[in-house]
Amino acid sequence: MQIAITVAGLLSDPPPLREATRDRPLEAADICLLVNTHSQAEDLRLALRQLGIPSRLVSQSDVFATPAAAALQRLLDALAEPADANRLRLLAASPLLGWSAATIATASPQRWSALAVRLQQLARDWPHLGLLGPLAAVLGAEQLARLSSGGRFLADLGQVAELTQQRLHRQRLGPQAVARWLRRRRSQRVDAVPDAEQTHSDKVRQAVAVMTVHRSKGLEFPLVICPYLWQDAGQGRGEGRRWHPEPGGPPQLDLHRNRQWGPGWRADRQARRELEAERERLAYVALSRAMHRLILAWAPVKDRHCNPLQPWLFADDPVLDPEDSWPETDPTVWRERLDAEIRRRQLPVRLVEPPPPPPPGWRPPMGEPALPPEALTPGPRPSGPLDRGWARGSYTSWTHDRQALAQEEGRDIGDPDAPPDPPALAPTHTPTGPAAPSPWPERGLWADLPAGSGFGDCLHRLLERLDFRAAPTDPRGLALAAHELRRAGLPDTLAEPLLAALCQMLATPFGGPLGGLRPADLPSRGRLHELRFDLSLQQARARDLAAAFRLHPDGLFGADYADALAALPVGQRGFLTGSMDLVFPTPGADAGPWWVLDWKSNRLGRRDERGQVLSCGPGDYGPEALRQLMASQHYPLQAHLYLVALHRYLAWRLPDYDPRRHLGGYVYVFVRGTPGALPADRLEAPVPGMVIERPPLGRLLALDQALGTAPPGWRAGTLP
Repeated sequence: MQIAITVAGLLSDPPPLREATRDRPLEAADICLLVNTHSQAEDLRLALRQLGIPSRLVSQSDVFATPAAAALQRLLDALAEPADANRLRLLAASPLLGWSAATIATASPQRWSALAVRLQQLARDWPHLGLLGPLAAVLGAEQLARLSSGGRFLADLGQVAELTQQRLHRQRLGPQAVARWLRRRRSQRVDAVPDAEQTHSDKVRQAVAVMTVHRSKGLEFPLVICPYLWQDAGQGRGEGRRWHPEPGGPPQLDLHRNRQWGPGWRADRQARRELEAERERLAYVALSRAMHRLILAWAPVKDRHCNPLQPWLFADDPVLDPEDSWPETDPTVWRERLDAEIRRRQLPVRLVEPPPPPPPGWRPPMGEPALPPEALTPGPRPSGPLDRGWARGSYTSWTHDRQALAQEEGRDIGDPDAPPDPPALAPTHTPTGPAAPSPWPERGLWADLPAGSGFGDCLHRLLERLDFRAAPTDPRGLALAAHELRRAGLPDTLAEPLLAALCQMLATPFGGPLGGLRPADLPSRGRLHELRFDLSLQQARARDLAAAFRLHPDGLFGADYADALAALPVGQRGFLTGSMDLVFPTPGADAGPWWVLDWKSNRLGRRDERGQVLSCGPGDYGPEALRQLMASQHYPLQAHLYLVALHRYLAWRLPDYDPRRHLGGYVYVFVRGTPGALPADRLEAPVPGMVIERPPLGRLLALDQALGTAPPGWRAGTLP
């Protein structure tokens, strides 16, 4: 508290600071308190807060590991499932609503229902409001006033909400998807936290800075206060320590508990010397941070070993043995000795006593307003409506309900908490005679692996980093699979069967135009993973996209698919964003042709009435079943949009670009249906789990023209 009182006295009667050619009074933002530990920092901030002095903690901590991020998680979970009573209670108990335990226990059903209805309305308005709208609606004036006095919580909440808003805007996330993303991000252990994700509650104006000495390296402040340099760092009793018994010898770990004799005594003395040297280095850093004034706190205590201030001020005193006690502990005698030493050495130092406590409620000084209050009037209202036709769209937003925008990263779309896919995706015809024996097993390696978007995201991350030539027993592959499973909240015991299934998939030939080429044959240096794109749109309309399919009906999807495409609510200017899972050139070819590959983990097959998988293998992923699935999910549109993006990318990157030579097609790999290695004579028929096509080039160029604002060259709908 003495340090907080000193700070309050400096702010109540601020000394002048020389700045360029003029003097200005000291402000709170000019003061920095340097500490050794984070617990000391929190103690100082608590004392400052009790006197009404704002402070800012300058640290490299992760804002997603703060209580504010946990509170935001409660809000997102409730927005994703407003009817879930448990999520409502967790939100009510969070700092955002601040209900007491008694209030939660006695709340009437009508009050819970009103909260659920309010959250449902906010979830419906999500596409227009994003995250910040619901957060502002939940935080009323009373909650804001309460949180503003709660230290750094409100600043951390604003920062983590802004970062989450940026992510959902870039990826078009709905409440469920952004809740899953935030949960995954909070569960990650980040060694090097990016600057944007470090806690920035320290960026508050008119606040005293509090930071560790380590963090202060390279920084300067007008006034620095070091409250704890005088303290003995101390060492834990009975702890082993690493030491060098001989100069230049190898390090050893001393496990002796007795510091009074033998190796334990020698290790303790060496540890003391190393600690003293480290404290002196840190003291030099701390003492050199001040630009105008430095204030050191020092108290007469008995244990002053490893105190770097002692040899600095009393340089002529003999260095005492660590086991001896310092003689002066009486405050009066100690102060007289300090005064005498300062006068004898003519040091530019003076001793000051902390001022009396100031009145509570200190506030930073307010300058004169630039304008009188009566001159502040509302500005003009916009004369016209907002242009809602200009936006940032994606394949997902074009083909799915805008009230449930999902992640567009080239990944599967689905709810991990939803029930398994219904048997409607299985073949619907009724056999009229004995079924021909299937060469494929009914239950493949993928049958017992999880489903849902959480597993799909895990699969995509794994395929970004996995060595495609890895064996099922590869230690690195198993460790990577276990890491990604834990990151997705799935048991890492699935690592071995997952890697085995992936190796089988990677050994499956593509078939079609690529023949016996397998994913495992693609060299890592030639692959582009998660190639993001933003295509400018002049005016994209569903009827123009459908016309491209009708004018060029050849291939797997033509005029029939055009009718379904024309029914989509597509009408947009602005940008089309997305991410291609994998882009690769045909191996051995000279600069192409280039192909787009998309991983899909859709689960087909048959289930019983309890949802248990009866069959999920290559036999369920034949050409007709995949054609129906592709059309029902509008995957042909996704594939063609990716090829248009690749077409524009190659036109920018290749100086002699010719789409007839460099642009290949698309490959959709439905991983659960891939059978593994196949003999050459089986490649004449379509490979299960593989959809591969090189669509008509005229259709791609027509789509490029329909989207508009294409790069120069190869932009017309007809070939030269």
